[in-house]
Amino acid sequence: MTFAKIGRFGGTWVNGEYKVEFTWTEDHYTVYCTIAGDSEILLLNGMYNAEKDTVEAMGTKGDSEENYESVFSFTEEGKLLWQDEKVPGAKDLQFERE
Repeated sequence: MTFAKIGRFGGTWVNGEYKVEFTWTEDHYTVYCTIAGDSEILLLNGMYNAEKDTVEAMGTKGDSEENYESVFSFTEEGKLLWQDEKVPGAKDLQFERE
C-alpha cells in the first residue's frame, strides 16, 4: 500500500465572515471559499505541493467565467494563510481551524 502526501489542509477554517473548507477527493482538494459580504461561493480545485507545503488552487465564483488562482499555506503559528490577488481582503488573510 502506498500513501501520498496531501498536507494537513482538510477541514474548515474561519476568519470573521470568511470561511475556507477543504475536502480531499481522489487526487486533489476541492476548496469552497465564503467571502465576507459576497453571496456567491468561490469554488476551487487544488493540488498539494509537497515541496512547498502549499495547496495551489484554481477555480471560479458563481456563474462568472473569471478564473481565480489561490495559494494556501501555513504560518509558523499553524494558521492557514490565503493568498489571492483577485479576492478583496484575501491577500495574506489568516484563518484558524473551526
